[in-house]
Amino acid sequence: SNLPTGVAGILATDGLRIRGFPNADDTSITATRVEKLGSSVNANQIILQGPVRSFSSGSSTLDIAGITVNVSGAGEIRAFDETPISATTFFNSLTANRTIVKARGSFAGSTLTADKAEIEKP
Repeated sequence: SNLPTGVAGILATDGLRIRGFPNADDTSITATRVEKLGSSVNANQIILQGPVRSFSSGSSTLDIAGITVNVSGAGEIRAFDETPISATTFFNSLTANRTIVKARGSFAGSTLTADKAEIEKP
């Protein structure tokens, strides 16, 4: 993987891995690392990982870093040990501000529509 020399080295078609943390304003994220993966990866595939701030099993949504994630259409939901679990078990396993979830999908408006969600090891 190539590290870009600043933002000028990033193209719209590049896949990126961005690591960071939410700011105190609760609306922005400070990037601590940006890695250019190149155009061979699907730039429309988003992977978001972080502690679950809040969740609603009724609407099949959760909040990670201020981003709403909808898992209602996720074809793959896994426990921290990689075993497949139901959406009910998934939501029953979540603890706000403690459980870390990794969700993969694409944006529909401002919501990440996940095709995969998994609880990360505690």
